[in-house]
Amino acid sequence: MSLLNDALRNAEQRQSAPGAQGAYVGQPRAVGERASGRPLAWWGLGLVLAGLGGVLIWLLWTQPSSSSAVIEPVSVSTGPIEARPSPDKSGSVGNEAPSTTTPTASADTTQTSAETTRVAAVEAPEPTQAPATDDRQSDAADNRPEPATAEPDTDGNEPEESATATGEAESAPSTSVADREPRDDTESTPVRKTRTTPEALDREAAEAIRAALNDGRIAAARRQLAGIVQSQPAPLSRAAWARHQLVAGQPRDALQWLPVSQTREHVDLRLLRARAQQAMGEPQAAIATLADNRPAVARAPAYHVTLATLYQQAGQPDRAAELWAGLIAHDNGRGGWWVGLALALESDGHPQRAARAYREALGLDNIKPALARFARQRLDGLEG
Repeated sequence: MSLLNDALRNAEQRQSAPGAQGAYVGQPRAVGERASGRPLAWWGLGLVLAGLGGVLIWLLWTQPSSSSAVIEPVSVSTGPIEARPSPDKSGSVGNEAPSTTTPTASADTTQTSAETTRVAAVEAPEPTQAPATDDRQSDAADNRPEPATAEPDTDGNEPEESATATGEAESAPSTSVADREPRDDTESTPVRKTRTTPEALDREAAEAIRAALNDGRIAAARRQLAGIVQSQPAPLSRAAWARHQLVAGQPRDALQWLPVSQTREHVDLRLLRARAQQAMGEPQAAIATLADNRPAVARAPAYHVTLATLYQQAGQPDRAAELWAGLIAHDNGRGGWWVGLALALESDGHPQRAARAYREALGLDNIKPALARFARQRLDGLEG
């Protein structure tokens, strides 16, 4: 404004100078006005140019404040992005895109003068640096979102696929092992079956001997028995042969395969040996075979019945009565046991006790008719 005032003041001084010079020369007023018409026009044009120059100077001096005012919106728009970047990268990219164009427009407007560009660069360094930062952020943001969005999917899927593949790879060997284990068991099962025990071999041989004897193949049964006894005691095979021979009336042939070394530890063989001895007319030898190491009545009642019968035949009714009483204590529903007790008591000189035993036998429903008739006759003889 001071320059403008100085220019106006100079213009007024120039306007007033010609009039004074004309008055000083003494020329007439009309002539002076016509003669000074052109200089007035030039002076007016000079005033206009001076005014325009002053306005231009004023604009140049005030341009920095206006340029800073123009750039301020850019700094305001980019300021929040630098201060608090949005957690969403896609949103920050959208907000930064306009800021990259704003510095370009402001740079075009400020290129009208070198001074305004330098002033803008000095007074507003943040807005000029913000676009570069925003460009780098936008470039980084442009490069980050796609891998960021793609990586969770791949990261989320690849572990599952790898885990699934690993699980399948691990389950496949376990399944194959599980499949092989039953095969091993099934393959080892026949081995267990073929690895038979001596008892199993003895059972098989006894069945073969019985089948051969029933078919009349005595020699084959004898060979089977001879083969099995060479490797083990074979009590079942010996018993099968001895029973058949006793029924067939060949007690001596049965006794041949019933040695004392084998009958001492096997109750069934010991009983068969005693029956063979009894059949051969050797009751005392049979009693000696059965008297020692007697089993319990519940385990072998036939053993006690045979021994009681042998005592009765050998003239020892008291011992026979003792054995019959033990059998009846175990089971009092057997008619034959009651008749045996009655005979032992009658032979031992106890007729009343014998008669009572006969009555007990006749009172049973399961007594055989022949045995019932025998008991009735003996009872009638005692009472008559």
